Amino acid sequence: MADILSEIRGKIPKALAAFQIPAYSEIPEKLTNTPLWVKISLGTSVVTYAYVRYKWTAMNEWGVPMLTPSLLSFGTCGHYATDNGFNELADRELKDKNRKTVGYYRLTSPVVLTIDTELINAVFTTHFSSFSARQPEMGSFGVGKDMIHTLDILTCPKQWKRIRQSISPSFSNVQLEKMMGITKSRLDVLCEQIKNLNGDKINVKGVTGKYTMDAFLAGAMGIEMELDDIRDFTKSKEYTYFNDIFNPGPQVFLSVLIPHFGDLLDSLDIKIYAGDAYRWFSGYCRSLLGVETPETDQRNFLSSFKKLRISDKEAKTATKGLTDDEIISQIFVLFAAGYETTATAMQWALYEICKNPQLQNELYEEVKNVEESFDNLNAQKLPLLCAVINEVLRLYAPSGVHLRYCNEDVVINGIPFTKGSNVEVPVDLLHESEEYWGADALEFRPARWVENPELYKANFFLPFGAGPRNCVGMRFANMQARLGLLRILKTFRLEFPKDCVANAKRTRLTTFLIGPTEEIMVSFLPHEYIH
Repeated sequence: MADILSEIRGKIPKALAAFQIPAYSEIPEKLTNTPLWVKISLGTSVVTYAYVRYKWTAMNEWGVPMLTPSLLSFGTCGHYATDNGFNELADRELKDKNRKTVGYYRLTSPVVLTIDTELINAVFTTHFSSFSARQPEMGSFGVGKDMIHTLDILTCPKQWKRIRQSISPSFSNVQLEKMMGITKSRLDVLCEQIKNLNGDKINVKGVTGKYTMDAFLAGAMGIEMELDDIRDFTKSKEYTYFNDIFNPGPQVFLSVLIPHFGDLLDSLDIKIYAGDAYRWFSGYCRSLLGVETPETDQRNFLSSFKKLRISDKEAKTATKGLTDDEIISQIFVLFAAGYETTATAMQWALYEICKNPQLQNELYEEVKNVEESFDNLNAQKLPLLCAVINEVLRLYAPSGVHLRYCNEDVVINGIPFTKGSNVEVPVDLLHESEEYWGADALEFRPARWVENPELYKANFFLPFGAGPRNCVGMRFANMQARLGLLRILKTFRLEFPKDCVANAKRTRLTTFLIGPTEEIMVSFLPHEYIH
């Protein structure tokens, strides 16, 4: 600390010169008699500026191209605040300048932005112990203490490993096959509701969202949505609650900007956004945790996790098991993956299928006689359907960025990462790189996956991340998407309404999730009425 203070003192004269502030001896006498609070404020500002400038020298010797930080953009943070901002930065600084890696500062924290697959593989896998967290410890976001243990934000390696090892068996083939029965029953309801539309157009996200939310709530918590008309989905209590959660207002950033502000809110039981939604979700989970689950009803995640319950005291030394708060946290993060991201992927799949009648014909011929069993949901039995899903995951990846946080000094590929630095991977740019995907990288071409079945193992295809901290619900999401598309394509012919212009483009939201630039309206026509 003494060395840092000494270096800061050495930089103060330069900082004064940068501000064009004269030396103390040159200041007129009348200005030296200013109030003490003014002097303290001025001194604090100068020292703070010098300290920030000092922090912005951390990457000077890293050997990567650097973006120039500025106070007005809090280092280089402006791209986080606007839709598509992250993608635009990646395109401008990597794609347009023909480079794979660049450095910048998130506030004062060093960030390496990269699509270099060798570096990504080293960070995500080879040197995982040095990058075992996705982001720095940020505390609570002020939404409740039972929402701060989700696998995606945990930074404690011991706690993360215990939880990951505890819940991983719930995604085994045996468990997923059990859950398929629940999913199929909700698909039965969905298809009947679609038929009741009589070919009227509907926002396709309303269809895929209703399916994935209904299937997840039933498969994870044993809840069945009660809707007579699928068009009422966006008016339902469940949709309203989770829409509030996934679309937070700017107040959520208070927990980021003010240290421990979220922890204070949790201690006072105050929620700064979506309070009713979090209370409903947490309350429902806790009510189920207090009820004995019959052995004959062990098919959902919540029932499975209940078998692993341990106390908060036991969790301090245990290597397996989940506290009640941890159970609720995992159910929530699995819902986020199982509902929003899967519904979005299916939305884009149906959009692309609807745009290409020939592709739709080929898919129908492939799926029409395939039995809906777990063993059939693979690329051997459904090569084109799986190829379509992979191509959607490539061009419309669920999340636009993968993050890793460095917890110890380490040198990788010549870059001397320091503790507290970060790595960001811009997924969209990685998935559209001509170097990796060829000249047709921007085209929606499912055939590439049929021509090269091993492509999904490539280190430049990362829809669910890579390494030990990849998405734990990946296999569940794939099962949901494949089964849902299989049933829909077997049952319906998709067409755009006459007044619909099929020109939707993707947009990356500030949450890094993906959305269309306009509503995607589709008519579902039952095959039995067509043939």
